[in-house]
Order: sequence, then structure tokens, then C-alpha cells
Amino acid sequence: MQTRVKWTFDDLVTADGHRLTAAFTAALRALPEPAERALFEETFRAPADRIDEERLTKHFASALTTTAAELALRQQAEIALSEDFRNHWIQTLRSAANAIAFACGVELLPPLTIEVSSPTLKRQRLEQMQRAISQRQTADRVEDFQRTAELLKQWDSLRSSSPSVTPGQLLQQLNPADRGSMLEMLLMTSAGERSQLWSVAGPNLVQIDFKNDTAQPRLIELPTTAGPLRSVQVINEKVLVGARNGVFIVDPANSNRAELYLDPDLISDYGFSDVTFCFDGVWATHRDGGIVAWRTGQTDRPLRSIRASELGGGAKFVIAGQDRLFCAVAERLVVVTPTGPATTLLKLPSPITAILRTDDRIVLTTEDGTVAIHDEQTLEKISDTRPIGRIAGAALQPWLSSARLLLTTPDGPIYSIGLDDQLVTQYTGPQLGNRAVAASAATVAAMSPDRQRIVFWNAWDGRRPSCEIHLANIARHRIADIAFASPRARPFE
Repeated sequence: MQTRVKWTFDDLVTADGHRLTAAFTAALRALPEPAERALFEETFRAPADRIDEERLTKHFASALTTTAAELALRQQAEIALSEDFRNHWIQTLRSAANAIAFACGVELLPPLTIEVSSPTLKRQRLEQMQRAISQRQTADRVEDFQRTAELLKQWDSLRSSSPSVTPGQLLQQLNPADRGSMLEMLLMTSAGERSQLWSVAGPNLVQIDFKNDTAQPRLIELPTTAGPLRSVQVINEKVLVGARNGVFIVDPANSNRAELYLDPDLISDYGFSDVTFCFDGVWATHRDGGIVAWRTGQTDRPLRSIRASELGGGAKFVIAGQDRLFCAVAERLVVVTPTGPATTLLKLPSPITAILRTDDRIVLTTEDGTVAIHDEQTLEKISDTRPIGRIAGAALQPWLSSARLLLTTPDGPIYSIGLDDQLVTQYTGPQLGNRAVAASAATVAAMSPDRQRIVFWNAWDGRRPSCEIHLANIARHRIADIAFASPRARPFE
């Protein structure tokens, strides 16, 4: 009979005070010779085929534990755990086991193995490693602080010498290796308090506040007279909501009394995709309804409508200029005056995915990746680039006295590009290809590709999301749109 057995030795102590645990394994066989068999039966009071492994192991345990303890006590823990000392463990324990085996008719057989570990030495090594990391991080923080102070001094010098230059132009004057750090620092210092985010899902207008960096949604159910909600914007401290057959004007301070502007003649499965104030009235764009305008206070029917059949396609992305209204019809930039016809001003290479207005410039993005910047009044082209590939959508990100441009892609991260500089950064997360993006000075928010979640980033840290909410679970409808009530970024002092 041959049995494989293991002896475990806990609480061994080394010469330097560390605790060891060890496991020694070997095979035991009762010798077949008559004299040895008699010795075995005399020792164990039973024949070999009736002795279980536990009893056999226990017979050796005391002597082997004493041998292991004496050997450990003579060594430093580092030596006792070393590969070179492994054979010494085996030979010492083999000698002790052989002495016991000889006296009871048993033979010790290979393979013999030993596994030794030290939880206290492991903990000591971990603590030493943590201290080393902490010391290195402290040194890195000191170095980063010194470098930040140098960059701030350089920024102040540039700003003082060129007060009329935009932040992006100032950023462009820095060493390329320092631009990313400077942008991150300026976004952080100018962030201010977090702004409210608004969203629409089914019949619900959703107000999202931030407490302790956690998104706190509140559902506001609007009347279903105009059908499901499609879009949301925040202008002049009012929340403008596009629905299937009309638009709501909501005062956040009195959200239960929403003003509804209806288009009763419009029959469509789609909704108003954008709403704004212009020409002392309310203007909105619709895939089938085209461009629709209401006089303020006249809510029962539009004052004017230019249907999609007249425009040659659905209208979207309405932006109020100084004396005219801009919108997109496929790849065309169209302008409307209070009483004049819709006129095509520009034709882009592919369908327009966003029209944005910042300072005196109009920013146009298209599906093929074009970012075209034009003077608002003259429409003179200022720049025309393709910085990232195909573009699904865009939004402005407040930054100091200016703005950066956020771009979503069909299957990639969110990109942040400068309007006056060449720096490109990213907001990344587990989900790519976000459907919509919005930004305040402190926060970037995106609607997930499945329209179930809203994902948030700190404006200064695009490496990972700061939080997210599964809004579809709360509202019981998928998300249609998001928009911030966005104050400008704080000036950097």
C-alpha cells in the first residue's frame, strides 16, 4: 500500500521574527517483509490495509513539526523562502521522517516537495513597496506643482502682453508638450459650480442636479397633447422642449405651468428637433414640418411655416443670428428672415450634423468630418478642416472667455478640439459612439449609443467618466436629447 500525504506547519518563526507556514508532501508505503509488517501492526495496532491516511500522517506530525520549527528558527526569512534553501528543507524533513518510518515498518518515497511562505514578510514587502510608491508620488506631485507654477507664470505673461488674443491662440503659443497640461489646469480652475442638465424621455422632461458629484434626476411630466418629446434646449433661463406636434416653453422655477405652442396641421411621426427664440417669437425645425414660427403668446397655431416640401428636405439645427435665423437642410445652410423666403447660403460636402454659434462665428460640422468656421455676418470662410474623421454630432464646451468644440463619432470617443489652437483631447469610457453630447464649464455629458444612460465626465479629465445614470430605467422611456443650463466659464484670475 502506498499513500500520498501532506504535513502542514503553521506559525513557524524565523530568526528575524517573521512567521512562516510550510507544507511538506511525500509518499508512505508499508514494507511487505514479515518483520516489517509485524512492526507496523505493533505500532498502529492494525494491519496496513486498515490504517487511514489521517492516522498515518498524525504519527509523523509531532516530530516533523519540531524539526521544521528548529530549522526555521535558525534562518532569516529571506533565506528560508529562497529557492536555494528548498532542498535543505526537504533533506532535513526527510531525515526526520525516515527515522520515524524505520521504527514503524514504513518507507518514505519520492516525490518529496516543500512549499514555504511568510505572510508577515509579504506584508512587509507590500508596505515597503507602498512607501516607495508614496515617496515617488510625493516627489512627482512636487515636480508637477513646480511645473504648474511655471506654466501659470508663462500664461499670465502671455495674457498680459496680448489681452485681445483668445485663450486658444494663447494656448497655441505654448510649447506643444505643455499645452495639454495647461488646458486641463485651466478647465479645472474655471469650472465653477456644476450646472443643471436637462433631458427628455417619452413624456418626461428631466431635471438633473448634482450633489456630491452624484447626478440627481427629477421627472417633470409634461402634457401629452403634443405627443412624445424629442428635443431640449436652454435659452434665456427658459427650457425649450420640442415635441411631435408642438413645442413647450418651461420656466424652471414653475415647471408645472408649461406654455405649449401647437402646430395642429402637422401630421408626422417625428418631432421638433430644435427650438429657439428669434424675431420676438418662437421658431423650431422639424423633419416633416420644416421651419415653424409662432408669435409669442399665440399658442394655438403657427404664425408662419415653411414646410419640408418647400425647403427640399427636413430642417434641423436652428440658430438665431443677429438679424436672421440659420438652419440646416441636408447639406445646405439655409437662412430665414422674419418675412422673407428660406435662402440657401452655403452647400457643404455632406449632410450637416451641427450648427453652432460662438462669438461672431458660425461653426458647421458635417457627416464626412468637415469642421467649417465662417464669419457670422459675411459668411467668409475662416477655416475648413477635417480633424478626426466622420462626425455624428457636436456641441460647444465653455472655456474661459471662449469655447472648445466637442465632436461625437459613430464608433469612437468624444473629441475636444480648439477653435483657435491645434490641440485635440478625448473623453473616453466603456461605451463608444455616443449619440449626443452637451457641456457646461464643469461637466461633459453624453447620451449612450442605446439611449439608456447619460454618462458624465469632469471637464478637465477625459480619461474616465465621473459617474453615469441609467435614465431609461427611471423614466421608463429611452432618452431623446440632453442640454445644459450653461453659464460661461469663470474667467481665470
